[in-house]
Amino acid sequence: MATKVVIFDRWRNASLSGYERGHATVTASTLIRFAETGCHPALMIGSDGRRYWVKYQHNPHGQLSLLAERVVAAIGDFLEGPVPDASLIEVPKQFHGLKILNTEHVVHHGLAHASLEIQGQSLESYNLSHIARDGNRFRAPKAIALWEWCFGDDQQWLYAQSADNQLWTFDHGMWLGGGEEWSVDSLQKTYDFGGGWEGNVSGMDAGTFLAMASKIESCTVSDLLSAVATVPVDWGFTDEELVEVAYWLDRRRPHVIANLRRHSTNV
Repeated sequence: MATKVVIFDRWRNASLSGYERGHATVTASTLIRFAETGCHPALMIGSDGRRYWVKYQHNPHGQLSLLAERVVAAIGDFLEGPVPDASLIEVPKQFHGLKILNTEHVVHHGLAHASLEIQGQSLESYNLSHIARDGNRFRAPKAIALWEWCFGDDQQWLYAQSADNQLWTFDHGMWLGGGEEWSVDSLQKTYDFGGGWEGNVSGMDAGTFLAMASKIESCTVSDLLSAVATVPVDWGFTDEELVEVAYWLDRRRPHVIANLRRHSTNV
């Protein structure tokens, strides 16, 4: 008699019910300046006295850029990657309608994404380098794991020159879904897409690549739902859309794990 095999779908009835949703932990109090980049984030001082790079709602890159920032920050925390501390910040109405540089765009009040400013002089670069400096041989594999898992685009790196060129990732608005031209509905096309990191991994720590592969392998449905639940309701994404993002990250895991293990042999 043939044995009937029952396949358990661990995503059946997946829901954000019971998960804590994103909320502001600080309020913007002072605007310092805008960055002359595509989405024009604002450097602001929070009510806690710290300085944040703030991406407000309806910025030139749209709401999807906020979704990317929040999810990448949450996944970065899960991987314990070199991602600046991120939070949600309340932009008060006093800033609403403020014109951004010489553009037609304006600041919108409400919940925004905030990344803590890296202290001291820093250097922005499109090249992943300085691997031998200040623990970067361990930090770089974590950055690559994050970039691959989220199917990132527009890779950018920040080097804290006052900390021996310590590596950080930043500006994650295009680090999810393959870049600017994506939607939640299109994610299913990229479950296994992306050839992985094509840059040099020489000098990086093989053990960290393997540790990242194991960390991603151990990731649970609850871990992923917790990550997407940090996206606040106010940004306009439905629970169903956020669950789809979590499911997409889950489906990408085998592909990324294989890549990371391959990287570990090439260091």
